[in-house]
Amino acid sequence: MIEVGRVVVLGTGTFGRLARRYLDADVDHEVVAFATHERYRDRDECDGLPVLPLERLAERHPVDSVCVFVGAGYTRVNRNRSQLFEEVCSRGYELVTYVSPRSMVWPGTPIGRGSFVFEGVTVQPGATVGQGVIIWSGSAVCHDAVLEDFCFLASNVVVSGNVRLGHHTFAGANATFRDGVTTGSHTVVGAGAIITHDTAERSVHSVPGTPARGDDSNDLERL
Repeated sequence: MIEVGRVVVLGTGTFGRLARRYLDADVDHEVVAFATHERYRDRDECDGLPVLPLERLAERHPVDSVCVFVGAGYTRVNRNRSQLFEEVCSRGYELVTYVSPRSMVWPGTPIGRGSFVFEGVTVQPGATVGQGVIIWSGSAVCHDAVLEDFCFLASNVVVSGNVRLGHHTFAGANATFRDGVTTGSHTVVGAGAIITHDTAERSVHSVPGTPARGDDSNDLERL
């Protein structure tokens, strides 16, 4: 039986440390350690907690004693997060799902494991949120929208009704998706962009109204 609320955060970057603060503020969670891959572990402590090598995490925290939150952001169009997610699952750990009590998520909305919903987010009836999804403060996911696995919405993104965001879609701050559009997987939408039509897989939208430029691997790898 997993002890209620004991969490290890995978990642010591900005998002991992921020996630720790939110999880600790929720009375149902207590973060007991950070973890990273051994090759990236450059310190023994972060924000007063031990930093453990993921490869040997089970020696200190067996799979039946803690849950894990993957505190990785949108690097490589969310692929880092999805790969870490799969590795944690393969090691047998359960994933933490966090929904801020200061958000407005319609009761019964499916929220996938390992997702993180910040304060001030609105999720309307009929919407679906996949696993490993990050929704930052102030964003709105309107009725019957679908966020597939490992999407990332920055602050104040508007996902209108009946929109479907393909897996690993990234949306920058203040981006807007018009009703009914569908994005291909790994779509990148820059801050302030307005998406009015369906997008191709791995397409990049950098300014309001700009159509997809196709797969720009250099741009995608920098994210």
